[in-house]
Amino acid sequence: MKQLLLSIICMLPFFQFAQIDENAQFGFYATTEIPMHSEMPKMSTNVGLGIQFAYKPMTRIPLFLELKSNFGRYNSQRMDVTYIFNDNSTTDTYVDFTSKMHKIQLGAKMYYTSYYNVVRGYVTPQIGYNTMKTRVWIADPMDEDDCQPLENTIRHRSGGWTYGGEIGAEVDLKRLIKKGSEQTNERLYLSASYMGSFNRMDYINVKYLEEHNHAVADPDDHSQVDQDGRPLNAEFINMTSGSTHEHKLAEIYNTHLRFISINVGYVWYF
Repeated sequence: MKQLLLSIICMLPFFQFAQIDENAQFGFYATTEIPMHSEMPKMSTNVGLGIQFAYKPMTRIPLFLELKSNFGRYNSQRMDVTYIFNDNSTTDTYVDFTSKMHKIQLGAKMYYTSYYNVVRGYVTPQIGYNTMKTRVWIADPMDEDDCQPLENTIRHRSGGWTYGGEIGAEVDLKRLIKKGSEQTNERLYLSASYMGSFNRMDYINVKYLEEHNHAVADPDDHSQVDQDGRPLNAEFINMTSGSTHEHKLAEIYNTHLRFISINVGYVWYF
């Protein structure tokens, strides 16, 4: 998200000198990415912000080569957790989970007409790369005689190639509101898009983690694992005996990505 805001700030002075040549465009957008639960039953809606840049290589053909990138977050929460040890002693603490998604896409943005009408439709086939990231932070238990995590921060990351498409329409708001106005170099747009992955990808979503009491992880005990996932474990140390063991933190799900997105954005032509 910091990279996105920095990119927008760096481009703002440029718009003061933009001309309506309309051979390139720059913009930003908000997106709501809704998972298809038939393929991703343990995924939540991802909400994010993005930037885009497009260039028209041939002046007379209404086709732009477009690069889009957005950063979003689909889950963030603090969870009170009880860790249960082999001697039935317990440690209570809290764990912060933050799960994010970032994608970058290259597309061929084809407009239905070469004329800059008040409303102008387009379609964009896309190919790209998607990254799923989760950060888990475990608070140190206050009781120094019990077990503590060897590492407070656990990170999980997975990435893969994607394909998809977008269909939408741009609106010249000034000409729409005030008839007869000259065309401007800025337009609002609304679009819908689809994204799928070529291969299965890992992701974590603790929204569906129902059990908050975690015993010592036993790799042979499949009852501790959700049938749709596999465990993400962290190593703990007993401060009294010095022995180490693992506890489950969350579930890692592995599916193909399937998202339907609604996007609202603003673009400047120059």
